[in-house]
Amino acid sequence: MVPKLTIYVPDDLAAEVRAAGLNVSQVAQVALRAELGRRPSIRPTEVPDVVARLRTTRDKEGRQTELRWHDLGARWAKEEASVAELGDMDEMGFAWVSWRVPEDHSIRRFLAAEENWDPDFRADVERSEAIVAFIEGAVDVWQQVWPLLDAEV
Repeated sequence: MVPKLTIYVPDDLAAEVRAAGLNVSQVAQVALRAELGRRPSIRPTEVPDVVARLRTTRDKEGRQTELRWHDLGARWAKEEASVAELGDMDEMGFAWVSWRVPEDHSIRRFLAAEENWDPDFRADVERSEAIVAFIEGAVDVWQQVWPLLDAEV
């Protein structure tokens, strides 16, 4: 059995529809399907679960990105950085908004090789969680090795 619906339309529209000989049922079905196609593909009751799931994936992806950049910073410190570069980075701390990277800084070559960055990237690097993690990784290495620089290892 096909359910029946009542549709209310203004008198002038009803007269035009009759005069045109339109199949109101068929036109209404097409219009209703089109409207349903424009509706969101998610029911309001599903929204909280989807938001919670996406937050979890975002947080996990963010942690993975931070760990990767921390490891990159530590590797740069161990393999490429100079004493002056690491000392400057340690002194810079984390209370900054952008970091002016000198043109001859080894981080330019390192990130060009490791992350396909343009070695001529803008001198001012904006603060981001990835860059902060990179600096933390480098500073972690520096703080372990600098007290030993003048001692025999």
